[in-house]
Amino acid sequence: MNKAIFEKIIIRILIGIGIAFGVLFAAGIGSIIYMSYRNQRVPIYQTEMTDFELHVQGGETAELRAAMQRESQEFVEKLKIKNLRCLLFRGHANRPTYCILMVGTIPPDTDLPGYKQKTLPLKHNPWVLSALRLSGADVREEDLCREWIPDPFFAGQVYVWRDRIVFYTVAANPTFLFKEADKRAFLEKYISPQKK
Repeated sequence: MNKAIFEKIIIRILIGIGIAFGVLFAAGIGSIIYMSYRNQRVPIYQTEMTDFELHVQGGETAELRAAMQRESQEFVEKLKIKNLRCLLFRGHANRPTYCILMVGTIPPDTDLPGYKQKTLPLKHNPWVLSALRLSGADVREEDLCREWIPDPFFAGQVYVWRDRIVFYTVAANPTFLFKEADKRAFLEKYISPQKK
């Protein structure tokens, strides 16, 4: 009788230990996944560009890309954006993906007709919040910004906070970017100094 009770106690202890190890294992995996997405909002590369051109990544034909390219430049000229602070962030700790943010200044009374937009708190997009702060804006997490529904010429989002406009996109690369020249070349696929 005592042996049967002892065996039951041992089995319960072993089951408890197995469950505890299972919970710890699941928590460890969850922590790894969480930490892989929780990058510090510190740019790995940044520069400023005046007389720039945005490069269109979409478009099925060269003619369509050229038309979209013209539209993007007209958009920038219409908003009187003279220069952009360009920031390149790591998008994922374990994969070579990158967040590209470009912050410019527009007149506060700029009319933005013809664009669908919604309002959201900046704390919902820490990349945009970091880019605004790095560009010198005195912005808080509780502040609201306007998100434009992406236009065909820009493969990403466009945000407006007071007199700042932020172009935001995410892009992958076959390998990680370590050298400054590689980071600059990657960024210049999306924005580069205007050809004279």
